[in-house]
Amino acid sequence: MKLYNVLLFAIVAIILNSCSPKPAQPEAQNNVKYFRSLLFSETSWDLERGSHELTAEQAKSVNNYKFTYNDNAQLVSVEYNRNDSLLDYSSMGSAKITYTYEGDLQVKRFFNEKTNLQKMAAQAFTNSNLMLTE
Repeated sequence: MKLYNVLLFAIVAIILNSCSPKPAQPEAQNNVKYFRSLLFSETSWDLERGSHELTAEQAKSVNNYKFTYNDNAQLVSVEYNRNDSLLDYSSMGSAKITYTYEGDLQVKRFFNEKTNLQKMAAQAFTNSNLMLTE
């Protein structure tokens, strides 16, 4: 009988612990994600997508792609960095890409590690919802 009471108490404690809500994350963390690498894309019309998600703590010591989103869950920037320092040897061709949205138009701007705007030769593409600029 005593073993039964101990087991019953343990089961109830586990159930109550598993049903407790998780603490809310700060809003800024919801808009920023870190990835170890980018998924391959064959066309410039695709949005950059990350693979192998990292924590913010891991991103301090590992080269990573920092994805920042706005409140509408639209991509605002992709930065190649380590410990919040931009690195200029990413597979994107630049250290940072910013995205602005003007109606159905998406504009990409490319920056080097010193946050100077880069000119991307022969990199202008347009369709109904995407435009890459220098």
